[in-house]
Amino acid sequence: MFRLKSPAELNSPVKNKRWQTALPWLAGISALFYVFSRFLPCTPPDQYPAVDDIDNAWTQALHIAFFRNFQFGRDFVFTYGPWGFISRGYHPSTHWVSMVVWIGLSVIFWRAAGRVARHFSDNQAISWLWLIAFTAFSSIPVGDDFSARLVAWAVLLLFLHFFVEEGSFTSIQIALVVSLGLLSLAKFTGLIAAAAVVAVIATDDLRRCRFPWIVVVLGASILCFWKAAGQHWSSLAPYLLNSLRITGGYTEAMMRKGATETRDVICFLVLAASVTGLTGFVARGRPRFQGGLVLAGLGAILFLIFKEGFVRCDRHEVGATTGLLLIALASLAVTWREKRSWLRYAGVTLLSACALFASAVYSHWFSEQGLVRQLAGTFSLRSLTAPVQSAFTGS
Repeated sequence: MFRLKSPAELNSPVKNKRWQTALPWLAGISALFYVFSRFLPCTPPDQYPAVDDIDNAWTQALHIAFFRNFQFGRDFVFTYGPWGFISRGYHPSTHWVSMVVWIGLSVIFWRAAGRVARHFSDNQAISWLWLIAFTAFSSIPVGDDFSARLVAWAVLLLFLHFFVEEGSFTSIQIALVVSLGLLSLAKFTGLIAAAAVVAVIATDDLRRCRFPWIVVVLGASILCFWKAAGQHWSSLAPYLLNSLRITGGYTEAMMRKGATETRDVICFLVLAASVTGLTGFVARGRPRFQGGLVLAGLGAILFLIFKEGFVRCDRHEVGATTGLLLIALASLAVTWREKRSWLRYAGVTLLSACALFASAVYSHWFSEQGLVRQLAGTFSLRSLTAPVQSAFTGS
């Protein structure tokens, strides 16, 4: 016979303890599922702005180049590397490789971003929301999101070292560096960003009189993934040299003005300087020179974002503003822990300003799919379940 439970029974310590144990698991599993839905190589057609664009042919060429073991730097000279095919979609010949790679990268991202999220707030719901927001901004808009993913990995490594792990070279950081070794061979700007952040962290290690193992891990990872992609050792030097030549001539070759270029450049520079200054202010009380290293790392990342976004104003501004949003979110995570309330308000204000700027840029290029609609679309049933279909059917 059933009976109604009394309020005392409903609020018993045993039941509350069960909920306290279950909630972190539910939050973690749901966040991991969301990360998979954003990063695994599946592309719902309504979320892929460039799916029918003739310019999208280069992505298929990258898949074929990997499958046929073309030598990058010799047979294939491009701004993307031998692992560049993971940057967008998949091809039948590379489907299983893309899935395995992004499953591994997604788990690493989930662990690293989750660590920063717990630093942001001890409140389970608030830290979960931060993790979801950071994941969403790392993966929109689909098709133009790979540069934002590169920014996300570099930012996570930088903030983990200087603000969360307090300089220790933890297993999460090792996993991030290994994944950066792979991403560095996906797009050359990823290699530059990874090298800049690793150099800053290595300098901090030397300042602490510790051996900079992070340099060894990154170098070994790059070499291992180079060979795993079927590349010859003799192709490595031509790949690096030709990639540097392309990068050196990028500004002159690809320069293109946009209707809102002046406004966008000014807004980006003002917001980037503000976010960097706020983060540097938080870091200023740390050991000697550490605050300057944080500024150097952020400055390097923002310079790459700026150059990639505003040399050619033909929708690349979208990636630049998304990268700025990711840095603003990371900055909020460290300012929120400060005792002075004005720092929290400044972090929230800057994040809001970056979101408004990004929304304006998104609306200019995607008039029917602005920033808010793009974010909302990541929670649609089709978007959340697409990786399942992709994993088991390859379509």
